[in-house]
Amino acid sequence: MDYEVSKHPKYILIKVNTPMTIDLGRRCGRDAVELGKRNDIKCYLFDLRGAPNIETVLPSYEFAYRDMEKFDFPKGARSALLTDPGDRSHDFMETVLLNAGYFVRLFTDEHAAISWLETNHTT
Repeated sequence: MDYEVSKHPKYILIKVNTPMTIDLGRRCGRDAVELGKRNDIKCYLFDLRGAPNIETVLPSYEFAYRDMEKFDFPKGARSALLTDPGDRSHDFMETVLLNAGYFVRLFTDEHAAISWLETNHTT
Protein backbone atom coordinates (compact mmCIF):
# COMPACT_ATOMS: atom_id res chain seq x y z
CA MET A 1 0.00 0.00 0.00
CA ASP A 2 1.37 3.42 -0.89
CA TYR A 3 0.04 5.05 2.30
CA GLU A 4 -1.56 4.23 5.64
CA VAL A 5 -3.89 6.43 7.71
CA SER A 6 -4.38 5.81 11.42
CA LYS A 7 -5.83 7.55 14.46
CA HIS A 8 -3.72 8.52 17.45
CA PRO A 9 -5.16 10.16 20.58
CA LYS A 10 -4.56 13.75 19.39
CA TYR A 11 -3.70 13.50 15.71
CA ILE A 12 -4.21 11.55 12.50
CA LEU A 13 -1.07 9.87 11.17
CA ILE A 14 -0.62 9.60 7.42
CA LYS A 15 2.40 7.42 6.60
CA VAL A 16 3.40 7.78 2.96
CA ASN A 17 5.35 4.78 1.65
CA THR A 18 6.16 5.87 -1.91
CA PRO A 19 7.35 9.11 -3.51
CA MET A 20 4.73 11.84 -3.05
CA THR A 21 2.59 12.83 -6.01
CA ILE A 22 -0.49 15.01 -6.29
CA ASP A 23 -2.69 11.96 -6.88
CA LEU A 24 -1.30 10.34 -3.74
CA GLY A 25 -1.82 13.60 -1.83
CA ARG A 26 -5.47 13.70 -2.88
CA ARG A 27 -6.12 10.12 -1.85
CA CYS A 28 -4.36 10.16 1.51
CA GLY A 29 -5.62 13.69 2.28
CA ARG A 30 -9.21 12.70 1.62
CA ASP A 31 -8.89 9.60 3.83
CA ALA A 32 -7.20 11.61 6.60
CA VAL A 33 -9.94 14.26 6.59
CA GLU A 34 -12.63 11.58 6.74
CA LEU A 35 -10.96 9.87 9.72
CA GLY A 36 -10.37 13.23 11.41
CA LYS A 37 -14.03 14.22 11.05
CA ARG A 38 -15.24 10.89 12.45
CA ASN A 39 -13.02 11.36 15.52
CA ASP A 40 -13.20 15.17 15.87
CA ILE A 41 -9.43 15.51 15.34
CA LYS A 42 -7.97 18.44 13.42
CA CYS A 43 -4.25 17.68 13.69
CA TYR A 44 -2.42 15.70 11.04
CA LEU A 45 1.07 14.20 10.95
CA PHE A 46 2.18 13.47 7.41
CA ASP A 47 5.15 11.13 7.75
CA LEU A 48 7.00 11.71 4.50
CA ARG A 49 10.28 10.09 5.48
CA GLY A 50 11.44 8.07 2.51
CA ALA A 51 8.77 9.73 0.34
CA PRO A 52 10.27 12.69 -1.52
CA ASN A 53 7.92 15.01 -3.38
CA ILE A 54 8.36 14.31 -7.10
CA GLU A 55 5.78 16.81 -8.40
CA THR A 56 6.52 19.99 -10.30
CA VAL A 57 5.58 23.52 -9.27
CA LEU A 58 2.26 24.02 -11.12
CA PRO A 59 0.53 20.81 -9.95
CA SER A 60 1.71 21.52 -6.39
CA TYR A 61 0.29 25.04 -6.55
CA GLU A 62 -3.04 23.79 -7.92
CA PHE A 63 -3.20 21.11 -5.21
CA ALA A 64 -2.84 23.71 -2.45
CA TYR A 65 -5.31 26.19 -3.93
CA ARG A 66 -7.90 23.87 -5.52
CA ASP A 67 -7.67 20.25 -4.53
CA MET A 68 -7.48 20.78 -0.76
CA GLU A 69 -10.80 22.64 -0.83
CA LYS A 70 -12.40 19.93 -2.98
CA PHE A 71 -11.89 17.28 -0.31
CA ASP A 72 -12.69 19.76 2.46
CA PHE A 73 -9.32 19.83 4.23
CA PRO A 74 -9.99 22.15 7.20
CA LYS A 75 -8.09 25.44 7.05
CA GLY A 76 -8.01 25.58 10.85
CA ALA A 77 -6.29 22.19 11.12
CA ARG A 78 -2.62 21.82 12.05
CA SER A 79 -0.48 19.70 9.75
CA ALA A 80 3.08 18.63 10.44
CA LEU A 81 5.12 17.44 7.46
CA LEU A 82 7.81 15.08 8.75
CA THR A 83 10.65 14.65 6.28
CA ASP A 84 14.09 13.10 6.18
CA PRO A 85 16.96 15.41 7.17
CA GLY A 86 18.25 16.97 3.98
CA ASP A 87 15.03 16.33 2.01
CA ARG A 88 14.14 19.76 0.63
CA SER A 89 11.59 18.42 -1.87
CA HIS A 90 8.61 19.36 0.35
CA ASP A 91 9.71 22.96 0.98
CA PHE A 92 7.70 24.44 -1.89
CA MET A 93 4.57 22.57 -0.80
CA GLU A 94 4.92 23.98 2.71
CA THR A 95 5.17 27.49 1.24
CA VAL A 96 2.15 27.20 -1.05
CA LEU A 97 0.04 25.58 1.68
CA LEU A 98 0.92 28.41 4.07
CA ASN A 99 0.13 30.98 1.38
CA ALA A 100 -3.19 29.22 0.69
CA GLY A 101 -4.14 29.68 4.36
CA TYR A 102 -3.31 26.28 5.85
CA PHE A 103 -1.53 25.88 9.20
CA VAL A 104 1.42 23.66 8.22
CA ARG A 105 5.03 23.23 9.31
CA LEU A 106 7.96 21.09 8.18
CA PHE A 107 9.88 18.94 10.67
CA THR A 108 12.76 16.47 10.53
CA ASP A 109 12.33 15.39 14.17
CA GLU A 110 9.32 13.21 14.95
CA HIS A 111 9.10 14.18 18.62
CA ALA A 112 9.18 17.90 17.76
CA ALA A 113 6.42 17.40 15.17
CA ILE A 114 4.18 15.52 17.60
CA SER A 115 4.83 18.06 20.36
CA TRP A 116 3.88 20.90 18.00
CA LEU A 117 0.67 19.10 17.00
CA GLU A 118 -0.28 18.38 20.61
CA THR A 119 0.33 21.94 21.80
CA ASN A 120 -2.73 24.17 21.84
CA HIS A 121 -2.22 27.02 19.38
CA THR A 122 -4.29 30.15 19.18
CA THR A 123 -2.91 31.28 15.82
